[in-house]
Amino acid sequence: MIEREILYYNFIERELVKSEKGRQKEYKHNDGRLIAPRPKQKFGADKIINKIDEFLEHEDEPDYFINKLREQLTKKGLGASQIEDLINKRQKYQNNKNVYSLLLQYAAGFGKSNIIGWSSLMLKDLRKNDAFVYDKIMLVVDRVQLRDQLDSKMYNMNIANSMFIEANSKTSFLESLHTDKRIVVVNLQKFNSIREFLDDEVVQKLASMRIAFLIDEIHRSNSGQQHEEMVSLFDELQNSFDSNATYKKTHNKKNLIIGFTATPSDVTLARFGEYNKYAEAEKIWVPFDSYTMKEAIEDGYILNPIKGVVPVSAKMYFEKPDDAIEGFEDDTGYYQEMPNNPDAGIDANGKKYRISKKNIYENEERIEAISKFVAKRLVSAVYHNIRGTAKAMFAASSIKAAIKYRKYIQQYYNELVSEKKHERFKDAPIYIVYSSDGQKYESATTLNGGLSEAKVLQNFAIKKNGLIIVVDKLQTGFDEPKLHTLF
Repeated sequence: MIEREILYYNFIERELVKSEKGRQKEYKHNDGRLIAPRPKQKFGADKIINKIDEFLEHEDEPDYFINKLREQLTKKGLGASQIEDLINKRQKYQNNKNVYSLLLQYAAGFGKSNIIGWSSLMLKDLRKNDAFVYDKIMLVVDRVQLRDQLDSKMYNMNIANSMFIEANSKTSFLESLHTDKRIVVVNLQKFNSIREFLDDEVVQKLASMRIAFLIDEIHRSNSGQQHEEMVSLFDELQNSFDSNATYKKTHNKKNLIIGFTATPSDVTLARFGEYNKYAEAEKIWVPFDSYTMKEAIEDGYILNPIKGVVPVSAKMYFEKPDDAIEGFEDDTGYYQEMPNNPDAGIDANGKKYRISKKNIYENEERIEAISKFVAKRLVSAVYHNIRGTAKAMFAASSIKAAIKYRKYIQQYYNELVSEKKHERFKDAPIYIVYSSDGQKYESATTLNGGLSEAKVLQNFAIKKNGLIIVVDKLQTGFDEPKLHTLF
């Protein structure tokens, strides 16, 4: 433990910026602060490393963890039928059979990047019988700002560029398997899916290796597109190995998948979680380690975002229909089953209908009124906080609404900072971030004066005031929950 404190856990964190050419990062100044792990962070990282011994000891026993679960359930006093039912459900997931997996839940803002950095370094250096336990440590990232955060973290931890390689194509991924660089950053933004680079050829090559995958955020939007349905990188990774018949027959080592998230779903917990031996009326499956938003707020590590919600009243005018029952002509009371999505359904004539919200959220007058309020709130309250380095985030319901908000907020903000009492805030930037194909809407880069999304996020992280406008529903691909990681 003393060795870990010296080699990994303590480092000086300095502010980093891209160089003039935009390729290399460099320290903005030499001022830095000592980063030492919070007790819960160190506990989580140590817990991961300590679990490896059990994995290695039973690597050639595919049913070890199923048998262990059966023993735990029996000691708990569950009935035979209930035990077999839980065992059967667990076996369908093939959890820990072909690949080991650990699910960790950490609140946004708690320092997940630090835990990933420490864990990856310790896994890289882990040895048994004078040999490295893991041939490669692969850090799987899916977002521009997650990649940027990780890069900065590694730089501050003295992990030079010469110590890791970035894989952003199948060719570079295969190359990474043959280099002496043992840390590989897999940039998923260059791939449509994990299956695109973990095809049969690659998976079969991995059958003779032992790889540790660390996934920064296990949920991602489908193919990076603007879909509400999310797919799990955890699922994609494990399925790549479970569905490969050759791999299952030939592998003599087990890869390890470590997934981090702030908000694990019940399905993710059921597939990758641990049995909760203390569960009564609680959930049966829990993360391997967790530090929830509630715990982080209670301990004072992060602020309660709900307390920062400012209600704004906005008058809405609707014309009363002449017919009192207009819109209810085909209403059949409670005899008709409610559709799964209450915003959509099929009418009596078989035509699909949808309750349109854009008439409200994209209403020009409403947007202008709220923008005026936001601009005033920035200079009167927000930017006075955190020693003059406060950030603000504004989430709009659509790209169209976000573009309108930026226009009006910028307009009213310019008027306010022209006054002497607010002029010290005139350099605070107003950014907008969204994903677009550049056809229906102009790109966010254009609206940000030519700055790329990566540059916007870097500038936004610098210690000064600023506002960023985003599109809600994770459409911009920000870490969950929403944008907390930016703060």
